[in-house]
Amino acid sequence: MDCTIIYIPELALKSSQHDTSQLTKHMPNPKLLKRTETTSSDTRDLITTSPSPSNTVSPKDVVNALNFGFLPIPSRLRYEPGKPFSFGLPLNLFFGSINGLTVASLYYCQPLLVQMAKSFNLSEEQVTLIPTLTQAGYATGLVFISPLGDLVRRRELLLMLGCLVGIFNLGLALSPTGKIFAGISYLMGIVTVVPPVIISLTGDLAPPERRASAIAISVTGALIGILYARVVAGIVAEFVSWRIIYWISCGMQFSSVLTMWMVIPDYPSKNPHSTYTGILYTMARYAVTEPGLIQCYLISMISSAIFANFWVNLTFLLTGTPYGFST
Repeated sequence: MDCTIIYIPELALKSSQHDTSQLTKHMPNPKLLKRTETTSSDTRDLITTSPSPSNTVSPKDVVNALNFGFLPIPSRLRYEPGKPFSFGLPLNLFFGSINGLTVASLYYCQPLLVQMAKSFNLSEEQVTLIPTLTQAGYATGLVFISPLGDLVRRRELLLMLGCLVGIFNLGLALSPTGKIFAGISYLMGIVTVVPPVIISLTGDLAPPERRASAIAISVTGALIGILYARVVAGIVAEFVSWRIIYWISCGMQFSSVLTMWMVIPDYPSKNPHSTYTGILYTMARYAVTEPGLIQCYLISMISSAIFANFWVNLTFLLTGTPYGFST
């Protein structure tokens, strides 16, 4: 702060009654004045050169008007720091339906294995490679793709993943051989990690008092998609070619991408300053140091393996004697 010297009249009156030395006692010290002025100047320079907090803009507070640098975001869906997006039940149900439609792509093949084996001239052992690679691709995506939800804006990530799932469904519908079909199934499994991204976005958008129920709705949509895929694929393949279900899935995926562009709000990345390798390292460290997490992923891994093995083998059981089902 600047030091201001104030002239006090009472001292002047007393100076006439006292000697010069007494008056000098009340005068400011010139050395002290010089040091105070220097300190004041240094402080003023420090304040001038320091950045003002009000002028510092966080990357999270930047309103993003475009996706991928060219695709416009509707103004009502743009992120505004001072105006949080209203997360209601309709959007929550939409998130659940997107989870179901996307997860279904992983399970269409299971009731169709016998027809695929005939179409590609494969044995039962060879055709089971298709669901195996599909689930392996999904596991790969969970490890290497879903962490991107912390680094990039999830609206862009969801749009990109939805487009890729639609493209790979188209590739499955056109696959000429079993090997190509199995390879594309693996790639599709990698990008079918929309549900984990949507579930994390649900947790950020939902108000605290509704967060648990909102996440439950999104997870329920994914579970319904697993059952829906088997029922619909079996019915479609019963009356027309098994390839039709992948044509239908392709159309639904691109339709869902268009709807996501019109409905899903933009939201900033959670850890924009983190690195991809840093997040993978953190995941690996937690995977071996957190006992609760270790128990959870071991239980999930074993139950998922049992679940997939049961439904794949059930397909061959029901198509044989005495059941004789076609799908």
